Amino acid sequence: MVWRLAGSMRSLAVLPEMFVYEIYCRDDKRRLAGPGYEFSWNLVMVRSGGFLQRLDGREDFYDATSAGFDVRHRALVAACRRGVDEFEVAERVYDLLGRFRSLARPAAGLQSPTERAHRALAAKAAEAMAAGHLTASIEDLARLVSCSAAHLSRVFHRVTGHSVTFHRNELRVRRVLTELAEGQRCLRSLSADHGFADQAHMTRVIGRHLGSTPSALRDLLGPAAGPVAAG
Repeated sequence: MVWRLAGSMRSLAVLPEMFVYEIYCRDDKRRLAGPGYEFSWNLVMVRSGGFLQRLDGREDFYDATSAGFDVRHRALVAACRRGVDEFEVAERVYDLLGRFRSLARPAAGLQSPTERAHRALAAKAAEAMAAGHLTASIEDLARLVSCSAAHLSRVFHRVTGHSVTFHRNELRVRRVLTELAEGQRCLRSLSADHGFADQAHMTRVIGRHLGSTPSALRDLLGPAAGPVAAG
């Protein structure tokens, strides 16, 4: 396995059978560095940025959208902050692991040059968005990865199974979750800071992606409850 990773890492839990970390990646201006070898099981949750991994000849880009159970992980972190025992921590971690079964990737197999090129293009677009290009137009994003907007839209959907807009919103939602977990209470400010049209728009997007409301997530993920800001 070869992977590119730079930034900071924080240990969340050390269990008898694995280590649990969250990572904050940044662009280290290098390509793949490795090979790397792991001698223990690790559960690594990407909080910001992303990393590129090559395994058995196949490259995949991982960012905060990759796991699909971000709220459960953030609820675990919030519970640890508020004070839970090791038994509950372990049970929550194993619950997260049980959900990986639905995320298992099929065998890579042989890929044609076109398939490899399409995967590389989708990874570049995802990497650009993870690096912070969330307010750029799709035309600007396409220029960053050297193709047309129509080609990017078509290829990204073919490779990932969802649209560029969906992926962009996933990243924006996760940035909102980060601020809620850090204690931001004003939803109007969050909607403006992350490029939503207004608070109602942010509420609709979060509802579609997480099946919950910003106010409910604020109560679930934030520090011990304090005065609630209007909106």
